[in-house]
Amino acid sequence: MDPLSVSTSISGLISVLDLIAGKSYKYVKEVRGFIQEVKKLVNEMTDLYGILNQLRLIVSRFDDELISSIIQFQHIDACRTLLDRIKERLDKAERDDISSKKSAIGRKSSNLGRALIWPFSVGETRALIDDVTTQKSTLMFALQVNGMNALFDALSDQKTQGLNIEVIRTNVFSLRNEKSISVLNRPKTEEDY
Repeated sequence: MDPLSVSTSISGLISVLDLIAGKSYKYVKEVRGFIQEVKKLVNEMTDLYGILNQLRLIVSRFDDELISSIIQFQHIDACRTLLDRIKERLDKAERDDISSKKSAIGRKSSNLGRALIWPFSVGETRALIDDVTTQKSTLMFALQVNGMNALFDALSDQKTQGLNIEVIRTNVFSLRNEKSISVLNRPKTEEDY
């Protein structure tokens, strides 16, 4: 998997999520009914936004082999499908709201203080919360795998450095022994006495 395409895909998810969050905040302020579920969904999407940004930064630093061990494309695709589904419904609700305001009846009803209607049922919203939470968990796991890989790399580097230090210590000890032997074996001069 090409690191650039993974990073681009994640950036695309971030852009879609940014649009969804902007539209959803409008509903949090103005929707009637099950506002707690809408707030929870928006909070979950905000958390997902942060995780995707972290993942994008990590992916942009690594090569192909490490990326495939961090995240698989089906995780990105599943997240994309979920976000597209949410965005599509929000876009449709926004278009319906705009067209109802343009009609004569719509203008009268909007003048009567008509609130926005959240385009998902309570059950659908709860299912979306679960789906976003699942995506968060999956991507968070990818971040944790990356953290573990970094820890293993650091420990491996530390072990390698320890071995290198041991080789240097052995070489210094050997040189000191050789120097001592050469000093003891050299012929004695008057200065030595």
